Amino acid sequence: MSFVPGYLLVASEEITRLRKSRRMTLAAGVIRAMIAWEAGQSGAGPPLDQAARRNLLDYAEGMLFLLVAMTCINTMTDRNVCKT
Repeated sequence: MSFVPGYLLVASEEITRLRKSRRMTLAAGVIRAMIAWEAGQSGAGPPLDQAARRNLLDYAEGMLFLLVAMTCINTMTDRNVCKT
């Protein structure tokens, strides 16, 4: 329900002069708020909470891996161990 208006906002970039990232962040927030509201109404809060925590954990693991990998590559480049 909220995906289509978000997509239309992206398509109207020339008219609104806003970046796509801002509109998609707003649309994602609306979608997540709708999911949370529906889960609260139907009593599916705990499974949804567990899924959200797992999703956040997966994202954090990926970010930490990329942070370490990029730091390692930058350090090796600075010390002329490898050239890019």
